[in-house]
Amino acid sequence: MGTALIYDDEMTNYKLLWVDSICNIEVPERLTVCYEALMRTGLADRCVSIPVREATDADILLVHSEEYLEAVKKTPYMTLAELMEFTLQYGDVYFHPNIYHCAKLAAGAALQLVDSVMTGAVRTGMALVRPPGHHSMRSAANGFCVFNNVAIAARYARQKYGLERVLIVDWDIHHGQGVQYCFEDDPSVLYFSWHRYEHQKFWPNLRESDYDTVGKEKGAGFNINVPWNRVGMRNSDYLSVFFHILLPVAYEFCPDLVLVCAGFDSAIGDPEGEMCASPDIFAHLTHLLMNLAGGKLCAVLEGGYNLTSLPQSVCQTVQTLLGDPAPPLGSLEGPCRSALESLHCVRSAHKPYWSCLKYAADLPASESSSKHDKLAEETKDKAEKETVKEEKVWPEPQKRVCPPVRAALILPDNVTCPAGCQRFSSTEGLDPATISKLREKFSKDGENNSSLTTLPSLVALVDKMENHEIYSGLALVQDVSMAMTCTVQHAAALFQRKTLLVQFSGNISDKPIGKYHVPVCLKKGCGDVSGFMHAVLSLLLPLGYEYDPNLVLLVRMPGCGIWDSVWQQLTGLLQGLAQGHTLILMQEEEKPCFVPTVSCLLGNAAPSLASLCAPLPEDTEEVEKLRYHLQTDWKLLQTTVSDLHEEGKNAINAPLLPTGAEIHPEDTLLEENAERVMLDPTSRDNLKFKDLLKVLIDWINSELEEERIIVKDLEEDCYDGQVLQKLFEKLSGRKLNVAEVTQSEIGQKQKLQTVLEAVNELLRPHGWTIEWSVDSIHSKNLVAIVYLLVALAMHFQAPIRLPEHVSVKVVVVKKREGILQTALVTKELTSTTEMMMGRFERDAFDTLLDHAPDKLNVVKTSLITFVNKHLNKLNLEVTELETQFADGVYLVLLMGLLEDYFVPLYNFFLTPESFEQKVHNVAFAFELMQDGGLKKPKARPEDVVNLNLKSTLRVLYNLFTNYKNSD
Repeated sequence: MGTALIYDDEMTNYKLLWVDSICNIEVPERLTVCYEALMRTGLADRCVSIPVREATDADILLVHSEEYLEAVKKTPYMTLAELMEFTLQYGDVYFHPNIYHCAKLAAGAALQLVDSVMTGAVRTGMALVRPPGHHSMRSAANGFCVFNNVAIAARYARQKYGLERVLIVDWDIHHGQGVQYCFEDDPSVLYFSWHRYEHQKFWPNLRESDYDTVGKEKGAGFNINVPWNRVGMRNSDYLSVFFHILLPVAYEFCPDLVLVCAGFDSAIGDPEGEMCASPDIFAHLTHLLMNLAGGKLCAVLEGGYNLTSLPQSVCQTVQTLLGDPAPPLGSLEGPCRSALESLHCVRSAHKPYWSCLKYAADLPASESSSKHDKLAEETKDKAEKETVKEEKVWPEPQKRVCPPVRAALILPDNVTCPAGCQRFSSTEGLDPATISKLREKFSKDGENNSSLTTLPSLVALVDKMENHEIYSGLALVQDVSMAMTCTVQHAAALFQRKTLLVQFSGNISDKPIGKYHVPVCLKKGCGDVSGFMHAVLSLLLPLGYEYDPNLVLLVRMPGCGIWDSVWQQLTGLLQGLAQGHTLILMQEEEKPCFVPTVSCLLGNAAPSLASLCAPLPEDTEEVEKLRYHLQTDWKLLQTTVSDLHEEGKNAINAPLLPTGAEIHPEDTLLEENAERVMLDPTSRDNLKFKDLLKVLIDWINSELEEERIIVKDLEEDCYDGQVLQKLFEKLSGRKLNVAEVTQSEIGQKQKLQTVLEAVNELLRPHGWTIEWSVDSIHSKNLVAIVYLLVALAMHFQAPIRLPEHVSVKVVVVKKREGILQTALVTKELTSTTEMMMGRFERDAFDTLLDHAPDKLNVVKTSLITFVNKHLNKLNLEVTELETQFADGVYLVLLMGLLEDYFVPLYNFFLTPESFEQKVHNVAFAFELMQDGGLKKPKARPEDVVNLNLKSTLRVLYNLFTNYKNSD
């Protein structure tokens, strides 16, 4: 089977049509330089070309709403002005008359790739597409993305091919929030994303991009976020996350298909990522994923904005998919401190959900986390800013050596050489004296031992691998120990090269542990799959990559007990080292495993392992002790910063119930790995918290006065969904399809489900972290209820003043291995009003103000032209939007002109002097707008009076939208 390449230059036929300082990096050349590089290097010709098709409406509706799809369908018929106006609804994206067609091609290309891989037409493949997809949400374009290509592909694969588990690996430098939102409560899709975060200062600036957003309800644990809180991450940082988070979890998850959101803005030189990872790291990341899911891997292009490192990275990825040996990475350092902090936090956050992370270190009591020492981080960032933003220079990736012989085999005469391999028995080029010395050195008591006959061939095979004439080799020998010793000594003496010797034996080594000798003794030997893979992923691979050998010698001793499927996985993984120069030594009696091993040497993926269970405690203890002992010398073994002893201690000591708040009997009725969050009793007496509850209750009662609903207690009155339904309907003006009265628990939860789905769909695009669920609200979790009400109050700009900086303590109870564990956590319910309003109201005007003042000026000019067209009738003229509408007079007069009536002067203050008079005028103008059939403005009168530009723009833009064609 081959490797698919999907490309169509039709996807280059759209571009930005106006000035936009954010979107101007998303250009057609992103696609053309990649394809030209693949053609120039001959890689495209080696791939299987798959034609592109458009995604159908049914395909797109697997992820997106019908309303959104219908809106995008209209864009081909829009004028330039209409496209600009349409774009303002969304964040950091642009539309073009041809983008709908291209977006359907991009999604369709991902589906064509899935079909080709799942039907066996190809083994792997890559789709070069535009526009990208991973930021696009159910009802919103975002971040250059129109349709969520990979999310659609995952749903499509599950639906069409009945897949149980899909892994999505997102190595783009931006968080793919659209993918996360799509699958956050779905345990059938494991979503992994690393992304530049910088403590929420980097786009998309979402709280839920941090490490502790792990998924919701049944999907808890299936969303893995690795936040990069510094720029400049290198190859070793990326590999550490793969070794200690992604690969262990992925092998435990056991996917049926791997989808890669292949964004290369995480490569060196990219203006968005500002990272320092070389393009050839993507060869290794790809290789490490290729043994999962039986090798079924689909890579779909996302970001990448440096037109040099982007095509280099794409070529490295495609060449690995084709099966070529991975390039040398050179000397690897350990992960930087910031990367270790993120690594530590992610492992800790996910330890309740994955057995492979069971003994990960807890977060320190000092709350050292990805938010560690922000002040120090900001100081360092400021000092390093000039250096970081210097133009990066990096060498052209080395041409990857592809030896003419993929696998050479030294075999007994009675063993048939499999197809695709070359039987090797040559000693050509060996000095006769060398052959004589070998026989003399390894003969026993002068006997002419038949085991000696293969040694010259082994030495010759090593020489040819060293000269890149042969990729890999395997020898079936009579005496494995002799062959191993001969090979190691020859490689060391002749070439002064490094050899990684990986030996599997049923015997216990009596040689002490050292930097270059690492004996791993598992309780059940090599027969326990979970313990063995834990040792391979968290110990062997980091050691191997940091050691950077020239030859990998893999030795299978008789009776070692290793499972054939595990052996094949190991063979595949280790071929990422030493440019694929792997030599396998096996006893002649191991013939049953011979053919599957050769298959892996030929580049075929190992069969999938079943979902892995927890390793034996004794095995975990052994591996963690070794890792702790060795990490001083081998930095890629590190997983924490402040306390390197912690994980070793956790592995040795049985988990104990920590002291904490009193646990009530009903709170012990938890399933394994489940958790419950309760308000700490002391927080109920917090005066600011009490004040917050009173403000929220008074607000609800005011809003629902016409419904004759009176709320006295948030826990008792909101848990069944009735009050929340009425409140949401009143605020949004939207009628929900739910039963009016529900008495049963099932009915109440069904109502809550409908209400919360509507709420979440409304709030999520505005940056709100969903801190509530059906179960938490129905179980009368006061913290969850308050989070929800605060979000609604902020979003709908309730005319109330919430107490600032309200925090409470909550008790988090988890059950692990039948034992309850508790932790006391501080939750911030409100920050400052300014921060909350700015955070939860973000819309196109926020984007304009923050990032595109040039476009903002265009919008302001259009609005000034619009209002003056009408105000000029009264010999009035506006030159400054912020100040001239602040007293409300022009707003009132403008409404009269737009609706063609005279506004009596006694209804407003023509020359307002006080703040209250100005607020009265603006509020009166809002009433006139509602009388004219417009929705109540989201802005508050007070904000307009206080010269808040965004609020004024929102009000005027609403008028412009409704009256732009009026005379």
